[in-house]
Amino acid sequence: EDFTLFSYYENGDAYKPHVDECIVSICIWLWKEPKRFHGGDFSFPDFDIRLKVQNNHAVVFAGSILHSVDKIQMLPEYLNKGFGRYSICNFLNYRK
Repeated sequence: EDFTLFSYYENGDAYKPHVDECIVSICIWLWKEPKRFHGGDFSFPDFDIRLKVQNNHAVVFAGSILHSVDKIQMLPEYLNKGFGRYSICNFLNYRK
Protein backbone atom coordinates (compact mmCIF):
# COMPACT_ATOMS: atom_id res chain seq x y z
CA GLU A 1 0.00 0.00 0.00
CA ASP A 2 1.21 3.53 -0.77
CA PHE A 3 0.43 6.74 1.10
CA THR A 4 0.83 10.44 0.26
CA LEU A 5 1.19 13.28 2.79
CA PHE A 6 0.88 16.96 1.88
CA SER A 7 2.47 19.32 4.45
CA TYR A 8 2.86 23.05 4.88
CA TYR A 9 5.52 24.58 7.13
CA GLU A 10 5.43 28.17 8.39
CA ASN A 11 7.28 30.13 11.07
CA GLY A 12 8.51 27.86 13.85
CA ASP A 13 7.42 24.63 12.14
CA ALA A 14 9.89 21.73 11.99
CA TYR A 15 9.85 17.95 11.94
CA LYS A 16 11.86 16.14 14.63
CA PRO A 17 14.13 13.21 13.70
CA HIS A 18 12.07 10.15 12.80
CA VAL A 19 11.84 7.16 10.47
CA ASP A 20 8.93 6.43 8.15
CA GLU A 21 6.81 3.29 8.20
CA CYS A 22 7.57 2.39 4.59
CA ILE A 23 10.19 0.90 2.30
CA VAL A 24 10.87 4.05 0.22
CA SER A 25 10.13 7.73 0.97
CA ILE A 26 10.00 10.45 -1.69
CA CYS A 27 9.79 14.09 -0.57
CA ILE A 28 9.20 16.96 -3.00
CA TRP A 29 9.72 20.58 -1.86
CA LEU A 30 7.77 23.52 -3.25
CA TRP A 31 7.19 27.19 -2.43
CA LYS A 32 6.06 30.44 -3.98
CA GLU A 33 8.90 32.45 -5.50
CA PRO A 34 10.57 34.55 -4.37
CA LYS A 35 11.37 32.43 -1.31
CA ARG A 36 10.18 34.23 1.82
CA PHE A 37 11.49 31.97 4.57
CA HIS A 38 14.75 30.64 5.95
CA GLY A 39 15.44 27.13 7.18
CA GLY A 40 13.39 24.09 6.30
CA ASP A 41 16.49 22.13 5.28
CA PHE A 42 16.32 18.33 5.28
CA SER A 43 18.77 16.31 7.40
CA PHE A 44 19.94 12.74 7.85
CA PRO A 45 21.43 12.99 11.39
CA ASP A 46 23.00 9.52 11.49
CA PHE A 47 25.08 10.38 8.43
CA ASP A 48 25.70 14.06 9.27
CA ILE A 49 24.09 15.05 5.93
CA ARG A 50 22.11 18.25 5.48
CA LEU A 51 20.30 18.97 2.20
CA LYS A 52 19.59 22.61 1.49
CA VAL A 53 16.06 22.51 0.11
CA GLN A 54 15.54 23.83 -3.39
CA ASN A 55 12.22 24.70 -4.93
CA ASN A 56 10.69 21.94 -7.05
CA HIS A 57 13.33 19.38 -6.07
CA ALA A 58 12.95 15.97 -4.43
CA VAL A 59 14.86 13.41 -2.40
CA VAL A 60 14.33 9.63 -2.45
CA PHE A 61 15.58 7.47 0.43
CA ALA A 62 14.89 4.33 2.43
CA GLY A 63 12.11 5.05 4.91
CA SER A 64 14.14 3.36 7.66
CA ILE A 65 16.77 6.15 7.59
CA LEU A 66 16.45 8.74 10.37
CA HIS A 67 15.60 12.18 8.92
CA SER A 68 14.28 15.58 10.00
CA VAL A 69 13.31 19.07 8.82
CA ASP A 70 14.92 22.21 10.31
CA LYS A 71 12.75 24.97 11.74
CA ILE A 72 11.25 27.51 9.33
CA GLN A 73 11.81 31.20 10.04
CA MET A 74 9.59 33.86 8.43
CA LEU A 75 8.99 37.57 8.85
CA PRO A 76 5.57 38.39 10.37
CA GLU A 77 4.31 40.10 7.18
CA TYR A 78 4.52 36.78 5.29
CA LEU A 79 2.63 34.65 7.82
CA ASN A 80 -0.75 33.11 6.94
CA LYS A 81 -0.38 34.00 3.26
CA GLY A 82 0.92 30.70 1.87
CA PHE A 83 4.56 31.85 1.58
CA GLY A 84 5.98 28.94 3.61
CA ARG A 85 7.48 25.59 2.55
CA TYR A 86 5.21 22.94 1.04
CA SER A 87 6.13 19.29 0.76
CA ILE A 88 4.54 16.29 -0.88
CA CYS A 89 5.81 13.01 0.52
CA ASN A 90 5.03 9.66 -0.99
CA PHE A 91 5.53 6.56 1.15
CA LEU A 92 5.89 3.45 -0.99
CA ASN A 93 4.86 0.16 0.57
CA TYR A 94 3.45 1.98 3.61
CA ARG A 95 3.05 -0.24 6.69
CA LYS A 96 0.40 0.52 9.33
